[in-house]
Amino acid sequence: MLKKIALKLIVAVSLSIIVIIGVFAYLNVQSQSKALLDELQRHVIQQSETVKSSTRFGMLLNERNHVHNIINTIGEQSCVEEVRVFNKNGEVIYSSDSSHIGMMVDKKAEACYNCHASDKPLERLSITERTRIFEGADERIMGTINPIYNEPSCYLADCHAHSADQTVLGVLDITVGLSATDQEIAGAKLKMIIFALIAIAAISAVLLYFMRIWIDKPVHKLVEATQTVASGDLNYVINIHTEDELGTLARSFNNMTKKLA
Repeated sequence: MLKKIALKLIVAVSLSIIVIIGVFAYLNVQSQSKALLDELQRHVIQQSETVKSSTRFGMLLNERNHVHNIINTIGEQSCVEEVRVFNKNGEVIYSSDSSHIGMMVDKKAEACYNCHASDKPLERLSITERTRIFEGADERIMGTINPIYNEPSCYLADCHAHSADQTVLGVLDITVGLSATDQEIAGAKLKMIIFALIAIAAISAVLLYFMRIWIDKPVHKLVEATQTVASGDLNYVINIHTEDELGTLARSFNNMTKKLA
């Protein structure tokens, strides 16, 4: 019976600890995951702005080889899946993957749906709305789109045929793989799980130790005293001198046996 009481207390406290640490671990992992993805998002956006600035004059002068070289150089980075530029009709005109040039973008595909489903013009989408995460063939993919706006130097140039009222000429799209980021997130989850298990085991061991000292032993003495008094020994004294409820109960028991004696 004594062991059952201690076990019940340990189970109740352990469940409370599991819930508290579990919630803390979940929120901590979510926070770390968001921080990693936000940092990667900022990196991709900065990279997109760099590509856009680097190819601006090449596009104005219609130097397609120069633009291709820049896009191919960026696309050779290990984390970059693909760099594309497509026009307002969704046709890929530049790509680090030459086999995709001339293809039409599927606006209903998972990689594009986030932007086209918002029912807002591209130029009014916020930075976060221009970024999407979708499942690739072997890993998750993060992509960000950067509108290429129409400028006076563009619609007034002799080599371009864009009207002044056209706001967006095309879109620069960069996609990067998330395998390294996902590995970091998985590592953070594993560390948090190990920490939670160690914390639960350590706290449960400490609780068990103090319950045996503060509850199990005093209650065992009280049971032994009742059995001794029941056998006729009214001079038995319980040796418990604590100031808690069990100490009060022991003193009351000793007073009772003294009066009976």
